[in-house]
Amino acid sequence: MDDETARQLGAAQTADGSPSEQDVPAAPGSTPADVAEPSFGLRWLLWVALAAALLLCVRFLLDPVVGRWATGVCEAPWARAIRASAVPLGGPIAPVAVSIALLVLARLWSWPQARRAALLLPIVFLVSGLVTHLIKIAVARPRPFVAFGEWTQETRWQRVFDGKFQSFPSGDVTVSAGLAMVGLLLVGRRRVGYLLFLVPAYSATARMVAARHYPSDCLAGFVVGAVTAWVLWRFQERRWPMGRNDEPRAGGAAARREGHDALSRKGAALGRRRSSPNCR
Repeated sequence: MDDETARQLGAAQTADGSPSEQDVPAAPGSTPADVAEPSFGLRWLLWVALAAALLLCVRFLLDPVVGRWATGVCEAPWARAIRASAVPLGGPIAPVAVSIALLVLARLWSWPQARRAALLLPIVFLVSGLVTHLIKIAVARPRPFVAFGEWTQETRWQRVFDGKFQSFPSGDVTVSAGLAMVGLLLVGRRRVGYLLFLVPAYSATARMVAARHYPSDCLAGFVVGAVTAWVLWRFQERRWPMGRNDEPRAGGAAARREGHDALSRKGAALGRRRSSPNCR
């Protein structure tokens, strides 16, 4: 028997005679170890390709229909009411109000994560707003009430400073999507966190009814706001990692009881370790 055959036979068994991991059949539904998962960059590339394809479909299929319809109904009383109710969602009022509320919760519940979210919201608002404004200037897309209503002969440079040609993407939806993403990450991706995305959905509906934005504008604003909030949240987590005791603590008695149980379990484990024969 040569050395190569002996090495293969020896690898088939472990030191105690049990079969190696290669001989153990895989459990049903499990994936082989040699099948590598998609890398982080590949997943991001797939998401970007999916978002671009969806944006193009909405751009050419829904934008003309919704824009023409919204231009005809934007002056109706019910459309004005919807537009007025959604105005606070797109400005600095919502981020400031939510930041103050989170600071109060962080003080009452001793919740450091809420305090960090409160300090992060103004940064998300500023960064996403800057990105959105730069895209608006670069694209200079006319709003629906301009494209399907009044006509203007302004030049390309005049459009840069005219709000009528800043349709893409929606700044209001960008702000509300950033708020929703921060709330989702704060609560730990629970079901109540996903309900927060009803806020940008309502903001998008109001902006489309008002003939201020197309569906593709709202979709692009949602992507910009959500991605900006997610990137900044992950950055602050890596830069300033939180500890284990960063969850909200509503009552001192429950916290003391939990700490006492943890000390009891630790003492019992230490006693078993000392009484084991290997420690003598």
